[in-house]
Amino acid sequence: MDYDSTLRELKSRGKRLTPQRMEIIKAILTLSKQHPTLKDIVRAVKKELPTTSVSTTYNTIMELEEIGLLRIFEFNKEIRIEPNSKPHLNIIDPRGIIYDIDDEELIEIIADKLNLKSRNFLVNVLLQNDSK
Repeated sequence: MDYDSTLRELKSRGKRLTPQRMEIIKAILTLSKQHPTLKDIVRAVKKELPTTSVSTTYNTIMELEEIGLLRIFEFNKEIRIEPNSKPHLNIIDPRGIIYDIDDEELIEIIADKLNLKSRNFLVNVLLQNDSK
């Protein structure tokens, strides 16, 4: 997901490029490495456009997911935004930090093991604390 191609895709689908949508996309891209929550995006957008509602932010994120420009997943009872729509693994460490692993060979192994025809999937792996 990048800013210009996202705007082009929205425009090609007849979506208006409102200041709110554009700012939401900027916030997603700025915070993308963190796999931000909906709250994180709302907070970032409100710094620039204070009147943007949670509903507008949520609806925009759902539109972007529907189009296939990003994915969402739930972690710790919060919606997380995943702008990396390519097949990859998310490794989630015990502190809740999420790392993207783009290892094509590993993805192939997983897909073959599960007998998946499509390679367009996201895997979240949770690492546990060693409590001894």
